[in-house]
Amino acid sequence: ATDTQTVTITINGTNDAPVIEATSVVSGSVTEWADLSAGEVANTPHTTSGTLAFADVDDLDSHTVSATGAPGYLGSFVPTIADAATGDNAGTIAWTFSVGDAALDFLAAGETRTQTYTVTLTDNNGSSTVQTVTITLTGTNDAPVLTVDSAGSVTEDVGVVAGNLVDSGSLSHTDVDIIDSHSVTSTLANPPVWSGGNLSTVLSASQIAELTSGFTIAGSNWNFGVPNALVQFLDTGETITFAYDVTVNDGHGGTDTETVAITITGANDAPVVASTCVWLPSDPTQQSPGFTNGYPLHVSVPTDVDGENVIVSATNAPSGVLYYNGITYVPVTNGTVLYDPAAGINLLDDLVYTPTSTVNDTPSSTLNLKATDGTATTAYSVTINEVAPNRLPATSATVGDGSSSLNSGGDFSKSFSITQGFVDGINSNLTGATIKVLTDFQKAPFDLPVPVDERNPTIFNADNAGSQREGELQVELWIGSNKFAIVEDDLTAATFEQSWFYDASSGYMAATVNYSNIFLLNGAGVATATTLAQFLASNPAVAGDTWILNYRDNDGGSYQGRFAKFEFYYSDPGDPGIVVVGDDTKSNLIYGTSGGDNLTGGALDDSIIARGGNDVLNGAGGNDTLSGGAGNDVIDGGTGIDLLDISDASSGVTFTLVQSTTNTSADLSVAGLGIETYRNIEGIIGSDHDDILGGSGFADQIYGGAGSDRMTGGGGADTFVIADNELQLGIDDVITDYDAAQGDVVDLTALLSDLPKGIALEDYVRVQDAGGNNATLQVDTDGGTGNGAGWQTVAVLENFSVSDDVVKILFNENGTKTTGEV
Repeated sequence: ATDTQTVTITINGTNDAPVIEATSVVSGSVTEWADLSAGEVANTPHTTSGTLAFADVDDLDSHTVSATGAPGYLGSFVPTIADAATGDNAGTIAWTFSVGDAALDFLAAGETRTQTYTVTLTDNNGSSTVQTVTITLTGTNDAPVLTVDSAGSVTEDVGVVAGNLVDSGSLSHTDVDIIDSHSVTSTLANPPVWSGGNLSTVLSASQIAELTSGFTIAGSNWNFGVPNALVQFLDTGETITFAYDVTVNDGHGGTDTETVAITITGANDAPVVASTCVWLPSDPTQQSPGFTNGYPLHVSVPTDVDGENVIVSATNAPSGVLYYNGITYVPVTNGTVLYDPAAGINLLDDLVYTPTSTVNDTPSSTLNLKATDGTATTAYSVTINEVAPNRLPATSATVGDGSSSLNSGGDFSKSFSITQGFVDGINSNLTGATIKVLTDFQKAPFDLPVPVDERNPTIFNADNAGSQREGELQVELWIGSNKFAIVEDDLTAATFEQSWFYDASSGYMAATVNYSNIFLLNGAGVATATTLAQFLASNPAVAGDTWILNYRDNDGGSYQGRFAKFEFYYSDPGDPGIVVVGDDTKSNLIYGTSGGDNLTGGALDDSIIARGGNDVLNGAGGNDTLSGGAGNDVIDGGTGIDLLDISDASSGVTFTLVQSTTNTSADLSVAGLGIETYRNIEGIIGSDHDDILGGSGFADQIYGGAGSDRMTGGGGADTFVIADNELQLGIDDVITDYDAAQGDVVDLTALLSDLPKGIALEDYVRVQDAGGNNATLQVDTDGGTGNGAGWQTVAVLENFSVSDDVVKILFNENGTKTTGEV
């Protein structure tokens, strides 16, 4: 028997949380599109996706999913239930990440950003589980973007700063790759182009490079500068254009380039000229020899860096200024065209001046000129100074001031320091130098001019001013402990003579005494046989020495003087020589006389032509040319590079230059000159004959002059100057020791005076092997253009190897002295 009873078992479930499986895809990544790639151009967003597998033993549970990320995350992360777990205990979560490309632009190349999302799966009973999904964002390089002011300009002579024309512009750059660092550079995009033609005809290669080298980048600006002097050749409206590429680089291959165009605009440059001074004797008889038609004037030839034709004309024409018309000399008149290269006119080298007929006058005339290039006009002048024969003392000093008597029976003295010019003057002519003493000695009260009855003496010790003056008055010159009587007092009838004579030009009484008649006093005050001239010959005066002038009246009383003026002359006051001190603001041309001249230049470049007589020449400042001419001369070049000119020699000269600040004497009497005592001379100009010229151990300038000359430079960087007559057959200079390594140069500017810019020097100059370790330096003045000049030897270089050595040549290129090598 059975009995059945149903037992009901109730199993009550509890919720089981879902579980995300280990096989899930828990990471993803995206990479920024490269610049200009199809994805970037189409603005295609970046996506990545994955799945998370999950299980839930509670088969009947339903599920929801969500995700959270940190604030500021880029893009969107979206999870969804792709496959429910209901019924089979297995489900799938699908997640998708999406981000726009622009949002990733800030990431640099290889830079990453990690975004971690928490995915939460929750069943319908509230149980949940989480899983993190990591998204990696990787950057790709973005090129920087450059912005610049794309044009710059400067104008000749406008806004010059420290000698340069300058302009600037701003530049900036952006880069979405914010951590990138950047560099900005510039390169010349195209060479400069001149609107006026080929730049190489006016500028050298180095100058063209300098023209474009002034572009720089500094921070947020570009800057451009060019030397104003370099573009002076530009005429009005002419331009030079070129451009620079400015590039920003982010260091990862990203660049951006913009172009900056530069324009240099020209302006008219006025003709450049210089006013000058000419000094010449007022005595017309001094025109001979050499200047019977007049003294050539020193007139500046105009230059114009714009290369324009410049016309010079006279705006006033003082009497005495003449020009040579090819037949005779005719007066210059107002408006006379003196220079016009385009018309083949150059009268500037043919201008002369004839002094007035009066011997002693000193007129100063000015020839005013204007130079015009058609746009701008520059005025300049030649100042012409006539100098009377030496009537003025070289120096003077006064004892007494005229307000009180000088008759106490004692000495009244005045000291003064002698100058170098004074020393040179008296040392050059000791036997001709004189001292003139002026005094107002008379019987008080005083009258001027000295009354007629108080001028001349009668007999010894007579009671009149003339006789008392001779008996009472002694004037002396003291040099150190040596005392010289210029005029002695006549203490006895036996020594009584007239020494003081009335000087009509001053109204005083005067005694004029030659150095050969001024005697040394012994310790007792008695005159010896030694003259002042003899003493100074044995004891030459030195600049800076102190000389003392002494006035003594041996008797008191009413016969007295109140002052005495001592005047020192380099020569007899009647000598035709002149004294000139040049103008420091202008270049001077100074002509001497047949007498003893004392000629001093100014601060600039001067030419001094002393001619005859025993002269003293001093170039002072500047680079001077000094010609002593005939006679025994004392020549001081002064500062600068100064040349001793012996071109007046009547025959060939053998001369070796000594560069020194102390005197060197050269006896050139055999060549019709004299004994030239010189110092501070750095170069020599030879004669028109065959000379043998030697340099010093320093840098010398040696001008061979006309003739076949033999030149030796010696040590130092020497310049050998070849004259234009060397193109004549049979006239060749010899350079014995040319050495380029020592800095020697051969100056051919007289032969190659105006070559075009950018020429090939070897077309005009060449060196040929002459055998025997010698070479010939040859010139073709037309550069082989077929004009018939041909190659002509102008110098022989001894001990010169054509295969091993080069010759540095100085020539004139487009108006500028230029050095090249052959």
